[in-house]
Amino acid sequence: MLHMSSISNVACAEDNTGMMSPPQDSNPKLPHGYCDLNLPYEPVSTIQARVIRAVALGYQTLAISVSVHQDELTYKNRKHKAAKKAKLDPDESEQMTDFPEPPRIIVKPEDHAGYPAPVILTRLNLTVNDNNFQPIWNSSETGKKYDLVAICPTSAPTLTNILKSAFRADIVAFDPENVRDVRWSRKLYNECVSQLMFFEINYAPCIRDTSTRRTTISQSHNYHLYGKSKAIFMSSGATNVLEMRGPHDVANLGFLFGLNEHQGKLAVKGIGHQVVKTALGRKMGPFRALIQKVDQLPEEEQWKVPEDAQDESEEEEGVDSDDQSESMDAANTKEDFIKL
Repeated sequence: MLHMSSISNVACAEDNTGMMSPPQDSNPKLPHGYCDLNLPYEPVSTIQARVIRAVALGYQTLAISVSVHQDELTYKNRKHKAAKKAKLDPDESEQMTDFPEPPRIIVKPEDHAGYPAPVILTRLNLTVNDNNFQPIWNSSETGKKYDLVAICPTSAPTLTNILKSAFRADIVAFDPENVRDVRWSRKLYNECVSQLMFFEINYAPCIRDTSTRRTTISQSHNYHLYGKSKAIFMSSGATNVLEMRGPHDVANLGFLFGLNEHQGKLAVKGIGHQVVKTALGRKMGPFRALIQKVDQLPEEEQWKVPEDAQDESEEEEGVDSDDQSESMDAANTKEDFIKL
């Protein structure tokens, strides 16, 4: 069986000199199982319980999200001005010059007893008004540590300007409490899809508030109207353990958001895998793909092969052995017939 190193399991990358160099992360976090790619880090007191609950519900790939609004950021050379204005405007002194560090969640073996160990990712939710945040992003090393980057534009022109810039995000999020002015069109939707951006629907806010539920359903039907619900995945966005639901319930909930049965299943697993793999490709940058037989890979490079590919190779080997045995039996039968 041939195996091609792709965005999620690339063997090596090409540097500026044209030489091949190993990736920065020799063992990237590959997704598997059902995905919940939005567990807010706040409130911190319940994040550990929510992670354990998600594992118990059957999720194997989780993303801990940290939310930052563009208005909370400021340039470093303006920090001293903010300090002078602190007496007059206390909120000005609370602005950040860089993104917060990605949170670290440690799941002990006893926390997932009887369940597979989850893949814990980090995610940055960035609510933007315009492109003025990009200089801060370009100079930030902390922001690039996050596994996933989600943007929540406050208007359609804001999203259009981001698509025309060099900034790349993985997820287009929707915050019904802060964003009400995004008017979608078929062209805008397809541009996001062509740039490998995925759309997220959170179901937990719909449980908390009636008006939020109406707004979220309306937005999800806009996705269906202008983009046929392409590249959509569903996350919880839960801040409480009681708001979390199992993956099969979430897939059935997709009918409420304009998804059919197949799209609902993809929204909790397949599309989530694509989001994580695309984010790995964005962080890695340009790469070179290599085609190599799976059985010829060294033991230290077996992590590059997804689990489903290994299962397929084993099945193919079993089929080949069965075919060989059948052909040998047929040959022996033919020889016996000739002797007679």
